[in-house]
Amino acid sequence: MKKYLLIIAAVALAFTACKPGPKPAKEVTFEITASDITEQTALIKVVPSDLKAYYYFDIIPAEYLEEYDSDSAMVQDYIDYYVEMIEEYNEYYGTNMSFFEEFISQGEDELEYEGLTASTQYYAFAAVVDSASNKVKGKVFKVPFSTKEVTNVNLMFEAALSDTAIWFLPNKDDIEYLPFFIDADSLNGYSISEYYEAYWEYMESVYAMYGYTLSDVTMAGPIYIPFTELEVGHSYIFAAKAYTAGVWNSQLFQTQFSYTAPNDAPAVKKGDINKAMRLKKAKKVSPMKGEFKAGKLAK
Repeated sequence: MKKYLLIIAAVALAFTACKPGPKPAKEVTFEITASDITEQTALIKVVPSDLKAYYYFDIIPAEYLEEYDSDSAMVQDYIDYYVEMIEEYNEYYGTNMSFFEEFISQGEDELEYEGLTASTQYYAFAAVVDSASNKVKGKVFKVPFSTKEVTNVNLMFEAALSDTAIWFLPNKDDIEYLPFFIDADSLNGYSISEYYEAYWEYMESVYAMYGYTLSDVTMAGPIYIPFTELEVGHSYIFAAKAYTAGVWNSQLFQTQFSYTAPNDAPAVKKGDINKAMRLKKAKKVSPMKGEFKAGKLAK
């Protein structure tokens, strides 16, 4: 009897093993393309193999991707950030926005990214996201692309005077640049190139707290310093460097001038050009005293 029961059990086991189970869900794949690439823009298009799948896509600089243990951890970090941001937004404004409605895609989708950094490698990526938990599901698909390089330019300035200000006129009005002027006595032993770079590194961190970059504050064309921002008898240094698409693309222009009297012309020395140097130690620099103004020189 015992042997007979064992035979029945073996037959039942064999029948169970042969019974087909549920088919595993087919993995969603993504076709990702980057086109219309310039120094600061790129069009990213994503086509999922399952047009009903919910997914998230975005881009990331290649250097930042290396900071994550895995691609899934990177995508989840993006998702968690936006989920938290929307929750804070809803709480502050009393709205009812949803991460899924605002950031999740379904079917073919594309987005033009702006404000990218020139000469930089990025990855465009996409991954399926669970609608209930906002968690990444399955494999992350990604493709690399690089923004175009920025051409270096020769940035020079001429000084000119009006009744109320000293003007600095660039050799080309279409060059984007970041200006700076400082009382020479405030350098405290640093070269102007060291101080200039330290100042803009500091300002970059300040602007980042408010969602801005240095590209948002560049100038083009003539600018001027009102005499009211200068002190009689003091010597000043004006410096500027081209900054295009998030990249420095000229040598540092600098020139020294002194303010003699309210109704007299400031003495301007012939400018020279120095290469910018990085400080060995970070130096906190307070925002410069004074004010630049952009505009056309009055005739």
